[in-house]
Amino acid sequence: MTAYQKVADRIVSILQSCDNEWELPWRKVSILTAPRNAISGKAYRGINHAVLSAVAFQEGYEHNVWLTYKQAKQLGGHVSKGEHGIPVIFFKMLEVRDPNARPGEMSSGDKTIPMARSYTVFNVAQCGGLTVVAPSSEATTSTDILAWAQQFTAINFGGDRAFHHRASRTIQMPHRSQFQSDDGFHATLLHELIHWTGAEVDRDKPDYAFEELVAELGSVFLCEHFQIGYKIEHHASYLKSWLGALKDDPKYIYKAAKLAEQAADYLVGAHSIAEAA
Repeated sequence: MTAYQKVADRIVSILQSCDNEWELPWRKVSILTAPRNAISGKAYRGINHAVLSAVAFQEGYEHNVWLTYKQAKQLGGHVSKGEHGIPVIFFKMLEVRDPNARPGEMSSGDKTIPMARSYTVFNVAQCGGLTVVAPSSEATTSTDILAWAQQFTAINFGGDRAFHHRASRTIQMPHRSQFQSDDGFHATLLHELIHWTGAEVDRDKPDYAFEELVAELGSVFLCEHFQIGYKIEHHASYLKSWLGALKDDPKYIYKAAKLAEQAADYLVGAHSIAEAA
């Protein structure tokens, strides 16, 4: 089984566990911080980010902090008996030599390619005897999300639909009062703002369901960045299309997560929090 397949299988199980209203788990988990490694403190990126956050919510973990079996021992603890880890993907750069090159000589045919590998991580809640755990929370921000978003494009209000108007490159939103919470308003706005980035980051125009998945994941990444949490009900047709695509192509959600993170990074990097606060 490939590294991609292991992760894809886990995501399929997560999506299949959604309730009858098809409420996606990574939407509710946005109240947590981004998943981090217990020793390095570094955030997990891309598809690992999405999977670990979804599992953290699903299992009710208090902290979105993870480590390997070996790292648990390194910290003086252990993985508790009967606990099962989560597969994550990392890339190892592999040097490939030109088969026609002479020994010891450089060749234009030499190349370095990324090789996907998988390893298993456990949440700190699955471990015992740990003496050191990386901080699992960050200071919340008081950023005015609407003002921050308006640095990128015009946002119009009215009606009962939220969407990105591709021709005018503007965003249409229902009035804030029509949402059940400010968090719901903000997360929906961030979802549409991810759609807006398509032209900015040269994202190809993929099929509709795939673009919605990119915006869904991108919104989650931004929600965690801004410490926004809420829940939203998703239409079953999206979920079914994602499940079908994942079963056909294990790299499907990896591609979506990569594009979503690229879009979120572009937005955060283009205009800092301080500028909008």
